[in-house]
Amino acid sequence: MNQVNEWSPWGKAQHTTAYGKGIVFVETARHGGYKLSKEVNERIPQPFRNESGWYEEDLEAIKVHHFINEVAHTDFTHILKDQWPLEWEQYTGLLPSLEESSVLRKRAFERDNYNRYLVTSAFGEWHERVPNGKVGVYAKRESDKSINCFLVNRKHYDNRDGVYVIDEEVDEEVEFVF
Repeated sequence: MNQVNEWSPWGKAQHTTAYGKGIVFVETARHGGYKLSKEVNERIPQPFRNESGWYEEDLEAIKVHHFINEVAHTDFTHILKDQWPLEWEQYTGLLPSLEESSVLRKRAFERDNYNRYLVTSAFGEWHERVPNGKVGVYAKRESDKSINCFLVNRKHYDNRDGVYVIDEEVDEEVEFVF
């Protein structure tokens, strides 16, 4: 590792590690990532390329690891399809399926529930205004940005798969604020 005093998108660089000509990993106090030279950056296919040449160490680094052999060539196809489905389609001509992409699943869920209330926070029976067997919730409807309070059946709420979607015919809208 080398001591450096260079700027990065995450703050002042504390250490760098070179992985070959034009490939540097930068560490800061809080985060880090790769900085690629213009020549190396051009080896990343355009749909995935960050024009700045900076790739943060968490998700963006996958692009560097997948396309730049000097770093650690690993097949991250599944992550590229999952996180960057539209870019994958531009690159290959094939749009990943919903099963292959959590991003596409999230977008489909949001589209399908655009006019429904989705729970944003919940309060258990410990709250003085929540009866036994219920969960008090705040829920937001994206189509008109309205936020309302509901009491929902604890068993229904506990069996949710991800975000709880309010069933306005079953879940009770309440006037009070939790």
